[in-house]
Parts: sequence; C-alpha cells; structure tokens
Amino acid sequence: MGFTETLQRVKTEAVTAEKGCSSSTEAIYGSATTETGLISDVLTCQSDAAAAAALQSARKQSTVDSSITVPKVLRSSAFGSSNPPEFSIVSQAGPRVAVTTFDVAVTKASGSTSLYPLSSTQSHTLVVAALEQNSLYQSTRNG
Repeated sequence: MGFTETLQRVKTEAVTAEKGCSSSTEAIYGSATTETGLISDVLTCQSDAAAAAALQSARKQSTVDSSITVPKVLRSSAFGSSNPPEFSIVSQAGPRVAVTTFDVAVTKASGSTSLYPLSSTQSHTLVVAALEQNSLYQSTRNG
C-alpha cells in the first residue's frame, strides 16, 4: 500500500477504560514521500457483547463521517469517522473492535489540518486496509 516505514512497532497495552475489554494493540506505518500514515488499532474484549458495547461507545465519542465509504462486509454497525488529519473506519470482528486510520499528515508538525482533505486514492487505501484488517480477525476466529 506504499507505507514503507514502521513508525511504531506493534505495541500491546492493557485497557481498563472499556468494560469487558483487556488490551489494545496498535502499529503505525508511514510513507516519507507522501507524509501519510496508516494506523492499525485493535481493542480485544472478552466477548462479542463487550466489543459491541465498546463499538457503540466509540461511535458516541467520534465525529461520524458519512462521506467515508464503509464496505458492507464490515457490517451495518461499522462507521467512518474523521478528525483531520485522521480518517478512520471502525468495525467489530467478533470480540474485537478494529480501528483503521489513514493519517494524511503523519510526519508533519502540528498545525492547521484544514489543508489535508482525504483524497479519493487515500479513501480507497483506507477501505482496502480496513477490509484486510477485518479479514485477519475473521480468519483467526473461524480457523
């Protein structure tokens, strides 16, 4: 997908803020040439119900963005969220909540984010990454 640099290796941390969920695993990949990044974050819960509650909590705390196309295979509970320069797809895969984020300014210093809209190519990359992330968890659950 063009993200040749690992900006943060896979890191797992304990979670206490979400009832019924135990850990969060995150990795960040970037591209120096485009100054963009892809963030993969997974919240692991003890049950599908706990993951569904965490997904609902995330929806309430997010700026839901209907302009982000969420593939139907990710279920109707999945949603797109934007907080420029970050654009995310949040979905549930069994006892996990997956957050796939495209950051259009991952290597830029803090400043105005209004200059960084999500392009159609970047949106496509976000969708492909979210589908790939979801397929990994579905195959783990089914296999």
